[in-house]
Amino acid sequence: MVNDKNRGFTLIEMIVVITILGILAVIAAPRFLNYSSDARASAVEGLKGALVSGASLVHAKSVIQDVDSGTDYVDFNDDGVDDINVRSGYPRVAASCNNFVAELSVWLNMTIDASCEQNADAEWYGVTEQNMFHFMPQGYTATSQNCYVTYTTASKNEGNGWEDTDSAEIVMDTSGC
Repeated sequence: MVNDKNRGFTLIEMIVVITILGILAVIAAPRFLNYSSDARASAVEGLKGALVSGASLVHAKSVIQDVDSGTDYVDFNDDGVDDINVRSGYPRVAASCNNFVAELSVWLNMTIDASCEQNADAEWYGVTEQNMFHFMPQGYTATSQNCYVTYTTASKNEGNGWEDTDSAEIVMDTSGC
């Protein structure tokens, strides 16, 4: 009489189980291991939130100092020095990437290493375009890659010069992160 209690798996059964597990791993692993894309998208979302918050603080300070229309400067930390170039009371990009990046540390509620040049050491790469500043995470160099935050100054050009708008515009795209 054969003892069925001690019977193990056959070689064929083991190969079938291993093959099925391999197929499941190939299908499921990319879905669970794509953390770098999620991290970049989260960083972009976090930067957008910080920009919204910081721009709101600058606008509040501009209203208090009565410089919430046209182009002016705000003394953000009340030390008697004009810290931030504003338009309609919100931080102004103007045409200078370097000036905008230099002023970020005054009004942004997070530490950010932004560069106007493609720099392997910087967290963010920034590009100005008219009155917009595009923030892209390290490794991205164009908004066409769909991983960016764009800050737009609170103004528009209707052909007869720049006019104030109600607020700065901050948009993001994480579809390519």
